[in-house]
Amino acid sequence: MKTEFLKELGLTDEQIGKIQAESGKDVQKEKDKAAAIQAKLDEANNQIQTLNESIKGSEGDAQKIKDLQEKVQGYEKAEVDRFRAPYCSELFPDPGLDL
Repeated sequence: MKTEFLKELGLTDEQIGKIQAESGKDVQKEKDKAAAIQAKLDEANNQIQTLNESIKGSEGDAQKIKDLQEKVQGYEKAEVDRFRAPYCSELFPDPGLDL
């Protein structure tokens, strides 16, 4: 608030000083609130950046997981075939059968 405006309203210098002091307190409260909100926003933005970097770092993980799953399936099939082969040859001596 400008001093000239308050003087035009007929206020004394003492009244103007008190009004401006009280107004300054209100302004400072609002500045403090804005600073607190800005700090929370900065923290949230930092978390978003960290998460985005984490996501970028793990983009290849899905393909690695798929490759490992396929490898495990191959090992499982090989192991089943290894155990099944002796029994199948006893039950089905015909080598033309593909089990």
